[in-house]
Amino acid sequence: METNSITKNEELNEYAQLLLNNGFTIIAPKEASTYFNFAKDNKIGYCQYDRFRGITFTSVHKPCKECGTGFGMEDDRDKELMPLTVNSALATINMVAPNWATNSQAQAVKKYKNVAEFTGDYFRRENRIFLPINA
Repeated sequence: METNSITKNEELNEYAQLLLNNGFTIIAPKEASTYFNFAKDNKIGYCQYDRFRGITFTSVHKPCKECGTGFGMEDDRDKELMPLTVNSALATINMVAPNWATNSQAQAVKKYKNVAEFTGDYFRRENRIFLPINA
């Protein structure tokens, strides 16, 4: 699988390849950008290259007024970023809400049931989907 054009960032492309090699699906915009979503076992996460901070991770859930569409894994701007590892991706997809979230925020989180539901909306209908290497 050629992953050089998943994003505009070489480090992020290398990370996408690592995830593909370890059973993750990659969901990327039609045009190469600075981010992609990743999924495994019907759980979805997000990572993005930020030119000031590096690569950041965010959990993914259905939009809601209480807590948006996901929680940043690094909630403190001075905190060290998560390493680009399979374990970081697993931590991201398995988080429902961080410990600082209120009870009402945590209760409002509704995860997508699978990749098809996530990519089935108007905004993601043209995304490119890269299937895992070892599927």
